[in-house]
Amino acid sequence: MTAQQQLDQAEQDGFDHLDRFDVTRDPAALRAAAEAWHWVAQSTSDAGQRSFVLAAVCVAMRRYYDATEELWALQDAISSARAAVQTERVPHRWLVASANLGIADYTNFQATGERSYLDEAIAVLRAAAHAADGENRGTILYHLSVALKLTEYSSNDEQFLVEAIEVGRQAARISGPLQMDSIIGLMYSLRALGGARDNLELLHEGEALGRWAARVVDDSVDRGRVLLALSQTLASIAEKTSDPAVMADAIATGEHAMKLTEDRAEYYMQNDAIERMRRQLQTITPRRSYPLPPM
Repeated sequence: MTAQQQLDQAEQDGFDHLDRFDVTRDPAALRAAAEAWHWVAQSTSDAGQRSFVLAAVCVAMRRYYDATEELWALQDAISSARAAVQTERVPHRWLVASANLGIADYTNFQATGERSYLDEAIAVLRAAAHAADGENRGTILYHLSVALKLTEYSSNDEQFLVEAIEVGRQAARISGPLQMDSIIGLMYSLRALGGARDNLELLHEGEALGRWAARVVDDSVDRGRVLLALSQTLASIAEKTSDPAVMADAIATGEHAMKLTEDRAEYYMQNDAIERMRRQLQTITPRRSYPLPPM
């Protein structure tokens, strides 16, 4: 077997380990995949092969972190993806490596609170979104919106939420596996900014988006998630307008969402939210209008 054949075999071994994890759910398979690919990256003279396997290391180690919560794996994912982004010359592979770096960065921020990783995530995902098109663009825009919302939450800087909404509006229009996630994320962002600014127009935008998504979505779990977001948006509108009919609609929508929820913890959280809506409904006094006196 030639040296290149050994490298190619080791690369394939890594993917075989990755497949084994999908069957066994044993994190050791992910670690074995990353070790095989690291060996290839260190041994090959082919820059294209090196960047390709380093991007694969990022995927394996991020999944290893998800399974074990061992931070060293997340650091390995980030350093490997950085090297892949810096050296990859194939546009599609560069986009994939950039997306994986952005995800690993904001995941690391969630674990450690280190803002520099979030800043890097936004920078790399912005650059990738500018270069991407089609379904790839939708995926990258979704992850960029996540990073922007994390930044707004940690910094209390509204400009990041405004950008997250702009990005989310673009992502919501692109068909793909993350379109419904983009729509749901946009609904929550519109609710947050609409509430902060006392802006009913933003809340009604979220309501219209949710009603449309609830009509067209096929997956029952996704439909439940959409209805939950719609329920909370309607509750915010009811609070702003003192309209008991809207609050009743929010409660009915939330109850429908609960019937579609498979996660028990989420079910009980939804139930708590609906109970709060019921208490609010009892306190809402409809705004009265008074006729003008005759002139």
